[in-house]
Amino acid sequence: MNMTIQGETPHPAPIAHSIPQSVRISGVGRSTIYKAIKSGELETLKIGARRLVPDESLRAWLSSHKAG
Repeated sequence: MNMTIQGETPHPAPIAHSIPQSVRISGVGRSTIYKAIKSGELETLKIGARRLVPDESLRAWLSSHKAG
């Protein structure tokens, strides 16, 4: 059940994820994520020292691997 305190708004979904978050969200191994980044298959952002994976890029990359 999603409960919010009166007067608070729910947090929006993140638009970018750290590498560890991307691993948890996707269920794909860390080395697979890094290989996809290195090959250019998975787009990332570099902000300061952080490397982030835009949510839409992660979803598109996962969708490109549909079994079929």
